[in-house]
Amino acid sequence: MAARRTGPPVALSSIGDIIRLIESDSWMVEVLDAVREFGPANAWVGAGFVRNKVWDALHGYLRPSLLNDVDVIYFDRENRTEASERAFEEALIEVMPLVPWSVRNQARMHEKFGTPQALSALDAMRYWPETVTSIAMRKDLGGRVRFVSCYGVDDLIGLAVRPAPGFSAPIYQQRMSEKDWRKIWPKLRVYGLS
Repeated sequence: MAARRTGPPVALSSIGDIIRLIESDSWMVEVLDAVREFGPANAWVGAGFVRNKVWDALHGYLRPSLLNDVDVIYFDRENRTEASERAFEEALIEVMPLVPWSVRNQARMHEKFGTPQALSALDAMRYWPETVTSIAMRKDLGGRVRFVSCYGVDDLIGLAVRPAPGFSAPIYQQRMSEKDWRKIWPKLRVYGLS
């Protein structure tokens, strides 16, 4: 991997710091606006969208790390079809065609992953693989950026990666091997590996 241009790391110590970091990024704000206006009702943007930005800032990276996708989550018990997810993706692509959108109704994810059925989109995040991935943001109707986390932000701002409680250790270990996040963010400490 080629050396990255870096500056001083950004100091982050609270949810407020994370929100200000996101609000200072015009592209991220544009994504949140697009999801609020064209995505599912009460949708959140989660996982790497937030996590990677925080880790880039803590490493002092001047350019953002590439995102494999932008995870948009929502909860609709009445319409759990993949076609409805694709329709939201297509609407978002129309507005921001270069964004790798991934829209998923959390009301059906238990069928795909064999987890307990979630009660809401935020409840579903409890079953995501890592504590640092179980996070999301959105803009509310008043235009304020909101942040949620199932497991707090200590691991996220402390650059600690560990499996979410109850997540399968072998699947977590395989995921860590495949992701190899320490190549991108060398300050990370990854726990729960054999």
